[in-house]
Amino acid sequence: MPSGILLDIGGTLWSEDRFDPEAGTARVLQMAHNPRGVTVRDVQDMLTEIERDLAPRRESSWFEFQPTMVHRHVYEPLGITFDKSFEEMEFEFCRAAMDLSPIPGVLEALAYVKARNITMGVVSNSTFTSQTLSRQLDMLHMRDFFEFVISSAEYTIRKPHPQLFITAVRKLGTEKGDTWHIGDSLRYDIAGAKSAGLVTVLYSANAVEDCSEADYLLENWSGFKTLLENNT
Repeated sequence: MPSGILLDIGGTLWSEDRFDPEAGTARVLQMAHNPRGVTVRDVQDMLTEIERDLAPRRESSWFEFQPTMVHRHVYEPLGITFDKSFEEMEFEFCRAAMDLSPIPGVLEALAYVKARNITMGVVSNSTFTSQTLSRQLDMLHMRDFFEFVISSAEYTIRKPHPQLFITAVRKLGTEKGDTWHIGDSLRYDIAGAKSAGLVTVLYSANAVEDCSEADYLLENWSGFKTLLENNT
């Protein structure tokens, strides 16, 4: 049985039932000082232009976008300012843009792990801050299971860079070979965690991927108790 477990968020802990960035931007503009009358479409067009260039660089370099990128490169040039903190604006964007729900069975699985005093942490590729991710997890009644939430946006690098996993293991206070990482992506989660020396568990509800690169396959959270008990 592992002494520590790291988990991905999207597609592993929660499912994203809706993502509507225009709704999120509309909410942000409602709370902004907008002297030029900038529209949601104006903002989205600027973001599309920026991401068209930067997104491929992000993928190839394993370097992450910073959380303030949109403010610095979109809102500031358009003369838009805010009275509320950046963190509050980001959370309001997420609340308006996203509908999330726990993956079936995950709450019961996390409770089972915590009852056995196995420490857990989250490692996510995200352009949102760990504070926002934590608040989202809290809304889904999951945050208290974890010692910490790592967002790549605050650590410069993103999965599959092995350093992100190594840093997380050190925060857990466990050994790499005795720590599991569970995620739904072969590229980001499994390859990255394996390169850092962790035991890898691919969460794949449909089991359609070639899972031979992972140490274990978890097809649903209801089977996690059995997986742990088979590795005592």
